[in-house]
Amino acid sequence: MNEFINYEGFKVAILVDNNSNSDIFYRAVAIGGEKGRERLNILEIFLTNVIKLPNFIYPKSHIAKDVSLGVSNQILANSTVGTDVKIGNGVIINSSASIDREYIINNGVHIGPGVYISLLLYI
Repeated sequence: MNEFINYEGFKVAILVDNNSNSDIFYRAVAIGGEKGRERLNILEIFLTNVIKLPNFIYPKSHIAKDVSLGVSNQILANSTVGTDVKIGNGVIINSSASIDREYIINNGVHIGPGVYISLLLYI
């Protein structure tokens, strides 16, 4: 089930996953590409209203055990996140992207499909 809100002229899809065993609803802000600032603004509205925003991690992604995750991140199919990576809030790591290790990924960053990051960076 999808819900929609209007934000500054954008129709924004709110993805809803209803856990059938409870009354808990999970939501994700699904705005990609260059709209990171808008994604963070909507994320802030949700957090202010105490709406649960889990991380959505595709089962076929690979994430090191010591990765630090904020909230409402999306790590998509075949992505790899290496050791000691710190990921903020509202980050999208797209399909087949690879982040080596010891990186800090700021809030709202979108790492595109197939991107490979292998040098020590602060993004």
